[in-house]
Amino acid sequence: RDIFEEITRTCSAWSGLTWEAVGKEGGILLGNPGNGRGYPKSGSVRKWVPYPPPDSFVAPPEPPPDRPWKVYPEAQTAHPGDGVVSGRSSRLGRFGKIPSVRMNPMDVQRIGARKGSWVRLRSEVGEAKARVIEDLEVPPYGLVIPAAGPRYIFQRLLPWPEEYCPPGWDRIYVSVASEEER
Repeated sequence: RDIFEEITRTCSAWSGLTWEAVGKEGGILLGNPGNGRGYPKSGSVRKWVPYPPPDSFVAPPEPPPDRPWKVYPEAQTAHPGDGVVSGRSSRLGRFGKIPSVRMNPMDVQRIGARKGSWVRLRSEVGEAKARVIEDLEVPPYGLVIPAAGPRYIFQRLLPWPEEYCPPGWDRIYVSVASEEER
């Protein structure tokens, strides 16, 4: 519940939502609680039933007809099972040492990148480099960006350090990084 209240306080897209709406039909589904492993199967400590993956809050829009190369981010911005939403959280910064973004393989090919290529992400407030991970679960024109952390590159892309779904995210552009940028 603390995480939910922090989301509604710091994330404009979720403002006005109530705790009672969580899990209800037509409501919202939060990310996986705990460490993301799941919950113990009844009568067994060694067997775990995995939590279902969290739904995306908003589906990414189609690109404008005059800019078919435009890649919009998907709303899911935290690693599955992590549930991190704030710079005040002690769980931030526990991601891999190499920053990465997940994209649909079609989009990776469309921008001229390959699996593992370095790409440059640009927004109105900054830019960053990351390696591409091809992921069939990411919808076309979607972009899954892990949650930002104290040492994580994506804070520079955000207008507000602790808001992970700001309006400016629909203006993030992705391109292949040059040799000098890698």
